[in-house]
This record gives sequence, C-alpha cells and structure tokens, in this order.
Amino acid sequence: MTATTLKDFPRLYCDTWQAVIAGSIGCDALSRFFSLPCHMIHADGSHETLSAATDLIAFNEQRRAALLQASVTTARLAGSDLTTQGSHVALITANWELLRGDGTLERSWRHHYTMIRPAESWVILVSTFQPGA
Repeated sequence: MTATTLKDFPRLYCDTWQAVIAGSIGCDALSRFFSLPCHMIHADGSHETLSAATDLIAFNEQRRAALLQASVTTARLAGSDLTTQGSHVALITANWELLRGDGTLERSWRHHYTMIRPAESWVILVSTFQPGA
C-alpha cells in the first residue's frame, strides 16, 4: 500500500467509498484512511470514539447500508479545501454529493476532516459532519 498524501487524500477516499457502495470492495478497505482511535462528530452534535478496527468497520458498514437503503449509487466529491496546521496536522473540508441510480441528488453536505500524519500516510483523526451545508 502506497502512502496517502494530503493532496491525493480526498480523491482516494471518494474513490474507495465509491467502490464500497458498488460492492466491489468491503468496508474494511476504508480503514486505511483512519487513525485508531478516531472521533466521529455527527450532525446532531453527538460524538463517538472508535478505538478498534472492528468498530470502525461496523460504523462504515452502517453508513453503507444507509446509502444503499436510500438508493445511492454514486458518491461524488464536489470540491475540497486543504489547510495545513504544521507538518503533522491538517484540515480537509470536503463537499460531498450522493446520487441515486437515476442521477438525481439524494443529498449534499460539507464534511471536515482533521488529519494527522503519524507515519508515512495522512489519516483522519476527527470526522465532523456539518449539517445543512
């Protein structure tokens, strides 16, 4: 597995989610994008800490099931911004769109990822969903 750079992160993450939605790979493929532990801040303000790989996979499996339930077939990155905060911390803001099989928009939102670089690759430490964006 090659290192994930900050510049490449949003596209690689989106492409991996697209493959997960399509069923060509499992949710475990998303694990390489996350630090453990990692923190999830949900749209309602609640939050959780995922400390084990099995918890992270289960979290992403629930997300995939919800997307499939909503007839989502495409995850699209509509844009992203990057702000570095030194050599080992960065913030990525991503604008996501989910499309149904007929091409209609199921939902769009802004997501913030606090990134760290504990080794060669950048990973998500905190994932924050911004509702209504």
